[in-house]
Amino acid sequence: MKRLILSLWGIASALFCMAQTPQDYIKGQVVDQNNIPLFGANLVWEGTTKGVVSDEEGFFQIEAPSSFPKQLVVSYVGFKSKLVKVDKLKQYRIVLNESINLEGVDVNSKINSTSISLVNPIQVENISSCELEKAACCNLAESFETNATVDVNFTDAITGARKIQMLGLDGVYTQITQENLPLIRGLGSAYGLTYTPGSWINKIQLSKGVGSVVNGFSSITGQIDLELYKPQTALPLFLNGYASSEGKFEKNIIFSEQKGNWISATLLHASTSSVTHDKNDDGFRDMPNGYLLSALNRWKYVGNDDFHLSFGLKATMEDKLAGSFNSDDFEVKLKNNVIEFFSSTGWLRSSVPGKSMALQTNFRWHDFNSMFNTNKYDAKQNSAYINYIYQSFIINRDHVYKAGISYYADRFDKKGILDTTFIDVIAGAYFEYTFLGNQKYTIVAGLRTDYHDKYGTFFTPRLNFKWNPRSDMVVRFSGGRGFRTSQPLVENIGALASNREILIASNLMPEEANNFGGNISKTFYLFAKEGSINLDAYYTFFENQVIVNRETQGTLSFDNLEGNSNSKVLQMDFSYNLSEGLDVKGSYKMQEVVATFDGEEKFVPFVPKARWLLNIAYQTPFEDWKFDLTLQNIGSSRIPYHNLLVDNSQLDNRDGEFWSEPFQKLNTQITHVISNFEIYLGGENLLDYRQESPILDSPESENFDASLIWAPTMGRFFYLGFRYKFKK
Repeated sequence: MKRLILSLWGIASALFCMAQTPQDYIKGQVVDQNNIPLFGANLVWEGTTKGVVSDEEGFFQIEAPSSFPKQLVVSYVGFKSKLVKVDKLKQYRIVLNESINLEGVDVNSKINSTSISLVNPIQVENISSCELEKAACCNLAESFETNATVDVNFTDAITGARKIQMLGLDGVYTQITQENLPLIRGLGSAYGLTYTPGSWINKIQLSKGVGSVVNGFSSITGQIDLELYKPQTALPLFLNGYASSEGKFEKNIIFSEQKGNWISATLLHASTSSVTHDKNDDGFRDMPNGYLLSALNRWKYVGNDDFHLSFGLKATMEDKLAGSFNSDDFEVKLKNNVIEFFSSTGWLRSSVPGKSMALQTNFRWHDFNSMFNTNKYDAKQNSAYINYIYQSFIINRDHVYKAGISYYADRFDKKGILDTTFIDVIAGAYFEYTFLGNQKYTIVAGLRTDYHDKYGTFFTPRLNFKWNPRSDMVVRFSGGRGFRTSQPLVENIGALASNREILIASNLMPEEANNFGGNISKTFYLFAKEGSINLDAYYTFFENQVIVNRETQGTLSFDNLEGNSNSKVLQMDFSYNLSEGLDVKGSYKMQEVVATFDGEEKFVPFVPKARWLLNIAYQTPFEDWKFDLTLQNIGSSRIPYHNLLVDNSQLDNRDGEFWSEPFQKLNTQITHVISNFEIYLGGENLLDYRQESPILDSPESENFDASLIWAPTMGRFFYLGFRYKFKK
């Protein structure tokens, strides 16, 4: 650990040493005719090779020339290139027009499928649809197979539910949103990660740290924000089909059209799994049988440049059967029905650029029915979310602020294991100031106050600082706090796949935590090829936390923290374009996550102490063949005690504690592109590493437990799929 820290410090020092004399910068944004930001536009000083690429919001920052005026060449695939006269230091807004006739014109451009913005004061990693297409990516839970920031594992060996970890902590401490609207909350914490099909996702933004107060109070370790295909970004027609060797079949259809001043997009999904498998002959299905249906229809008004309106309606229906083949042993039935409406309305003042206001709304109804053997757990949640944002500036646009109010309301009706009805109401106000007056520094400081109808007032301060010592390098620091209310049972639904006695304290308090961290990111050119390096360090500590305690065999308890609970994470990322069409990226992460269980400080279970990832991607010169390979190493994690784990060959006994052995996962995919048609063939877990006896004891025993999962429960499998992308 010390050696790694010293090594990372040495690399960070070397990067600082590479920072040369401070430069002035030209900043701005690249958009299309509809005011939509262009991600990946190339900006190069005429007659030189010195240039940059715009970030996910179209913003760019390039070193100023030694003298004025100069010409800046701006280009983007499918758009007319533009020469922009730069005669002084200021913000430039560059509008590109679509190419009318591209016949006979060859345009070569490379946009990284994963990138880290050097402009955003908050550390944001952008994952494009190109990156998602490197793997099967059937849903959001499977969207991080080529990413080291987010860890994914199964919650149990029966239901097939997945959970994520970020900065070493459970996914409930990560704010998961869809276009900055709440996505995974309350009952959605159980299976909501599977309700967003991967083919619907245009891009994912991963931000580490506390983030912005504008987006809410619950971001503790970071935010995962999805951008689905919008009416203005969806293709006229997109078709996707998928089939796996495990008997899973998926279909996705997306189509868009324009009617007058309105653009619409419709996204449809259906997945089924009717084939039963029991490869380890334990009498349980290896994966659930059933179906999932989803439909989303969304609209955008484009008739007024100063007025923006978009809204959508989404419906999801799931019905699954899992568990033992004999219904008298341990059968699991799951049903979910979700209906959601969301909208976003914005007003701009063309006469005074920089001033605007917006209203975001989200309304959801969720009906959840489950039966775990004889344990019944049914629940309903009705939710409403409203967020009003006003943006303006103080004196000039070097001093920007956002102010607003937000409102969350949730009604829960729970029956079965828990029989209760209650309403959560949280009303809040916030103010965020951004300083943009210096070419090298950006400061974002925010404060929000929220009033919970049961627990009173909470204050959430947050600060983000960005420094660009040069145009190809950024240094960031962030700090602040967040809070959330816990839904302990639904957030740990996998624990019902056992005969553990469940004990929930009657006085559970909201969880409150502080997060501090920083990162250094730098791009470089070596042998005329581009690369990047990124270093992260984050520390999270809790003032109060709902402790999920599995330390005693046969019981599962939830209680308030009494003692320490914290997470320390170091991560290094590296990417490099080895040759034309050949890219490699790697990551190494160390995690030390501890909490107090029964008065004793221990490592939190199921959190690997280390992890590394290597991804190699190659595409032929004409981009008609694509090859992707991802190798992951998952390090040791502590496993709670169970008497049937004593002789498990995959576990080490270290001073009376069980620790899993490190293991590797290998995934690969080959894609062939024929005009608008793509066919892909892949395999996952090709090394066939599986957890030994994931289901412990027989269902009639009080020690029955299928929730102690630290490794894959299914062996290698293969899949075949196609994509059809019709473009105008």
